[in-house]
Amino acid sequence: MATEVQQVPEQQKSKYRGALKRMIWFFVIVFICWASFGCVMQRMVLWPRWAIGDVGPGISDTQAQAMNTDVLWLQQGNKPDKKTEAWFLKGQGVSPQNPGPVVIFAHGNGEVIDHWAYDLNEYRKLGISVLLVEFRGYGRSDGSPTENRILTDYIAAYDLIVKRPDVDPDRIISHGRSIGGGISAQLAQSRSVSGLILQSTFTGVAPLARRYLIPKFMLLDKLEVNAVLKDYDKPVLIMHGRDDEIIPASHARQNHAVLKPEQSTLVIFDNMGHNTPPPDHEYWQQIRAFLKKTNIID
Repeated sequence: MATEVQQVPEQQKSKYRGALKRMIWFFVIVFICWASFGCVMQRMVLWPRWAIGDVGPGISDTQAQAMNTDVLWLQQGNKPDKKTEAWFLKGQGVSPQNPGPVVIFAHGNGEVIDHWAYDLNEYRKLGISVLLVEFRGYGRSDGSPTENRILTDYIAAYDLIVKRPDVDPDRIISHGRSIGGGISAQLAQSRSVSGLILQSTFTGVAPLARRYLIPKFMLLDKLEVNAVLKDYDKPVLIMHGRDDEIIPASHARQNHAVLKPEQSTLVIFDNMGHNTPPPDHEYWQQIRAFLKKTNIID
């Protein structure tokens, strides 16, 4: 018995092809809109300088002198009219005749250098100078923040201060909090430091971006801390809050896991969230132990 094969009319085929093309174009347009929105929004979320507001005029010459602090302005690339602000807070007893160690500190994405001048004073009491470098577009600094631009400024600041007569270039620590840990880790990879301190820091932006359905290939700023640590051979102190609601403590454990046991110290503080101050005594006790381990202090 012969089977009758029904031919689909050419007009109907054309209709199907037209519907398929429209469907494909619809998804392409949706993807482009989603990708464009993701690219714009990710930097607003990652670098929320808009949420900080006015930070004031900074410190005057008189205040800087009273604080034993040098205010530095770093030129941004080949733009002499664009500057990044930095503060060099001198450690107690430090002078050209008695050069001392330096901690280069990178703050979180919702902060400015003004917030840390007092909180890091314990370093100065130990005879350690502190270098605070502002993020571009934050505070009184020009430009707009990106991973590469901020890292460029931190490297320039490092290169500047190691030439100072009151700095011992063989005793430098890179210390970063939250997103600042991503900058500090890359600084430690790019320049010679005695050790690295990561405080409330992630493994990278990609795991956090997945919460917002942004795949890694779309990220403009990756800040891949874990990848840096895999090839890093100096001592690392990792401190994190057990109750961190923004960057879970699992990130700290993963960063610790890629380092050698004798190389890394992991400290998880109880009852500490992402923006909760750590327990002061234990916090500085851990830092002092690390500074002795790295021969920064005796």
